[in-house]
Amino acid sequence: MCALVILELTEESVFETLVDVLKQQFSTNVFSVSVSPLVRLAALVSSKKSAYPKIYSISEITEPKDIVSVIVCWSKSDNWFNIFVEKAKSCISSMSSNELIGMMSSLANSSSRPPYVLRLICNAFEQRKKDLAVDQLMLLAQSAAKLRFMDNRLRQIIADGTFANISRFTKWSQINTVVNSMTKLHIGNLRTWNAIAAWINNNQMNAALVELSYAVHWCAIAGKGDLIQEASVFLCEKLTSSKIDSPKTWLSAVYALATCDRLSPELAQTVLQPAFVANVLGGLSGFRKLMTVTTIAQMQYFLKGILNKAYQGPSVDILDLMQFPSTTLNDMAFKLRYGKNEEGNARYFHSLLHKFVPVNSHAFPPALTEDGIFVNAVIKLDVRGDRFVPLSHFEETKVPRLAVIYLSWKDRTLPCTDDDKSTLMGPPLLNIRLLKARGFIPVLFSQEDFDSNSSLKHQFTRIKTKLEEASDDKGNR
Repeated sequence: MCALVILELTEESVFETLVDVLKQQFSTNVFSVSVSPLVRLAALVSSKKSAYPKIYSISEITEPKDIVSVIVCWSKSDNWFNIFVEKAKSCISSMSSNELIGMMSSLANSSSRPPYVLRLICNAFEQRKKDLAVDQLMLLAQSAAKLRFMDNRLRQIIADGTFANISRFTKWSQINTVVNSMTKLHIGNLRTWNAIAAWINNNQMNAALVELSYAVHWCAIAGKGDLIQEASVFLCEKLTSSKIDSPKTWLSAVYALATCDRLSPELAQTVLQPAFVANVLGGLSGFRKLMTVTTIAQMQYFLKGILNKAYQGPSVDILDLMQFPSTTLNDMAFKLRYGKNEEGNARYFHSLLHKFVPVNSHAFPPALTEDGIFVNAVIKLDVRGDRFVPLSHFEETKVPRLAVIYLSWKDRTLPCTDDDKSTLMGPPLLNIRLLKARGFIPVLFSQEDFDSNSSLKHQFTRIKTKLEEASDDKGNR
């Protein structure tokens, strides 16, 4: 019946016949059929504005799996939806681990994030303190990552569960599911990452090329490339003699190897070939295209500035590829870098910095560099003269160039416990290395540097202190 509704065949006689059969079935025993498929059918019929016989009242739907079915299938704008969210709250504490994970999975598949329900699920897992099986762990991690649910307790459960189960992992699909999820959840637990890295390094010979590439990519994005050196060296060797059909996957593999510092000049050159660039950019536009273009630009400078300074082969230019004015491109890069949630924080930082170091007279404005890196400001600070160097005297003043970087929350792992330390993710680590190769000194700021309760004077002092320390550090080497 669901298939007929999806195909919009509810006016056909076969659908009417099936409805009659369903009515007949319920006239003899209303509980003879599971509620969950009926909920899905009812939701489909409702969305198609078709008639559907009322079979159950709200009060009769009490089983956890059936409540989950309503939450998943029914329109969030329907009054019923909130009623069943409330029903879910009342039964979460009595659900089994499988039911809790099933509910998380259902919510993830429907992109539903009822906050209180998710918190109750975390409470239930925390109180239970039972070990999860590998399949349970994978589904839980996958669901949390899909929901971008950053609750510290749940992330710690996933980290602990991965560490406890690592010897039971038998497939690359299992390790890749967990690596992908832990990276998206910004879990930095070093004990768990060491265990994951050991599994990857020990099993590299048994992996298909795409599987190994996927694992190395997500470890690199997590900033854990230093832990998988054996696997990344092996991947580099495999890619030299093999080929991945998907240009996107190939570029991801090359980028990951650069982040792990295991990219060869030969592989780096492959992503600069005109045919490859045209192929990987085909069909892309806007922010997706910009993201890919900046990745290629970063690989270009990794080749020219680090691997082979004598390289004379094909090259790319961001402005030529994007076909936008530089002001439009810089604005796009800013939005891509911070997203709606952090634009305000980044603009506040810019306002502080520019009050202290005037833009366009003593500081270059926020911009995307030719190497595909968004830099919030470029400044020269003459520490001995206690002054910021005017842009008009930049070239003749022999003090280091400071590249000011305002970090997004996405640039770091997020501690799960007080013992955890926040570390940089792979992309900012690579950006820092590329900036240093260009002769810049990166100076990192984040929201933690600007406590909302601190005075403006304190915030200005914080900025100046960091800039002075960076300049002094260069001068003392």
